[in-house]
Amino acid sequence: IHRTRCLDPTCSQKPFEDDYCDLDRPPDCPTCGGLCRFDVVLFDEYLPVVVPVALRVAMEDCQLFIAVGTSGLVMPAAGLVHQARDLGARTILINLEAHDVENPDFDEVYLGRAEEILPTLLEGSV
Repeated sequence: IHRTRCLDPTCSQKPFEDDYCDLDRPPDCPTCGGLCRFDVVLFDEYLPVVVPVALRVAMEDCQLFIAVGTSGLVMPAAGLVHQARDLGARTILINLEAHDVENPDFDEVYLGRAEEILPTLLEGSV
């Protein structure tokens, strides 16, 4: 969330690190003056074209794939966990609540607050 990108697809500004936190008004692009937004993929959005290729390369060495705050049933999350598992990674889901349909590609599912589960998980206690 601390990365920002310009909404104008013709702008030359690359996504950049940012600590802007005024939620009432999006930040202005330093290059074109247009509006910016968090550099994240929101519901019903597609990943940028170059991301799947970069993800595939990164996942070839992935040993642990952790998805936080998703059912893992909706693309792109569903495709990512499936790909990670196919490549031999241990796959973990952390979510506040269970879903009616479970994604079979997760080896482990932990329900609760991510800020409580992640530190324990990463310390090897889970």
